[in-house]
Amino acid sequence: MAHIGIMGGTFNPIHKGHIKLAQAAYEQYHLDKVLFMPAGDPPHKKDAAIVSAKHRMNMVKLAIEGISYFEPSAIEIEREGYTYTFETLKELQGQNTEDELYFILGGDSLFQIEKWYKPHEIFNRCILLAANRDDVPKDEFLSKIEYLNSKYNADVRPIDTPMMHISSTEIRNALSDNELDTSDDVNTKLVDSKVVQYIIKHHLYEQTGNDEETNNE
Repeated sequence: MAHIGIMGGTFNPIHKGHIKLAQAAYEQYHLDKVLFMPAGDPPHKKDAAIVSAKHRMNMVKLAIEGISYFEPSAIEIEREGYTYTFETLKELQGQNTEDELYFILGGDSLFQIEKWYKPHEIFNRCILLAANRDDVPKDEFLSKIEYLNSKYNADVRPIDTPMMHISSTEIRNALSDNELDTSDDVNTKLVDSKVVQYIIKHHLYEQTGNDEETNNE
């Protein structure tokens, strides 16, 4: 039986906060691999300025290049219509009936998960690994995990990692203002230089506006 991590999100664009979170989950829970899964048509971001799935997948591939236990997955991109987490988990279970799935998410998503489509299905189909944000007290974060485990008979476990305060929205805004480039040491700590080069080459995020996105989306 393989232990498979799932790192889903819009990845608009993918940044080093996503990578650090997935690495922490992989190491602390002895996962065999982590699938990076860009969302195709996320229902909660219908009005956001999201670049094409093709570009987002290409950026994911560049960001995880050279990390043997990370793999890109196009499951949600290839599905027609809105993408829902429980459908993705159901599809993965059908493909890997003997494997155990670990869904990785940030603390902000954990506090919103009851508003997701069919949360019971999500809890029934995977183990959730959640990382807290620095702006949420640890006691409150752990209490939320205990509450979800009790109410839904879920298996939610904490990831011990300092969250990187990186916002995809801020990155897009900086790119649209020509403030992010590969020669800036500060910027390359936020986004892989290969991803920045790809964004610049394809003129992505130029004049995108200020749509919102959280740390782990």
